[in-house]
Amino acid sequence: MALSNRVLLDTSAYSALRRGNQEVLRLVQRTDRIVFTPIEMGGLLEGFRKGHQAERNTTELSRMLESSRVMVVEISHTTAECYAQIFDGLRRIGKPIPENDIWTSASAMDFRS
Repeated sequence: MALSNRVLLDTSAYSALRRGNQEVLRLVQRTDRIVFTPIEMGGLLEGFRKGHQAERNTTELSRMLESSRVMVVEISHTTAECYAQIFDGLRRIGKPIPENDIWTSASAMDFRS
């Protein structure tokens, strides 16, 4: 089975993976690089703090981050430019979305290039 290049996991995809979603699991298994953004990391850790299994969830995420296949990308100047482009485009058409989702999209655009 050939490995695909990389996948950026958002909080929903990570949660689906942890719940055993087979589609996400197969995608992650076929991928040689799993990417998180600092925005997603913050969202996950914030969500863990609200829950009843914060320590366990944090430990599981830490174990995943130890893998050589997993990386947390930086927010670069290019990412910020992508963010501004997406934000402005959505504003112009009257379709605002949560800012964290814009940052995730901008990071994916930057990482893809």
